[in-house]
Amino acid sequence: YIQTDGYPYGANCSVSLDVENEDGIYSPIMVGDEVVVYYDGSIAESDPLRISTVYAITLKTPADRSVNNQS
Repeated sequence: YIQTDGYPYGANCSVSLDVENEDGIYSPIMVGDEVVVYYDGSIAESDPLRISTVYAITLKTPADRSVNNQS
């Protein structure tokens, strides 16, 4: 699940990893990474919210990957 910035702010959202655009394959992501999801605009009002038609997922800000991260 990812946390949304908008619909509503802070809601959990399930995102399909079945990307429609072959060029939109995301790099490996980890817990804590901030990603951008390009989708068709439809969000199923379920719990959690659900995005099914995904065109691409890109890494926006990576999480701290240092081995000694003590946060």
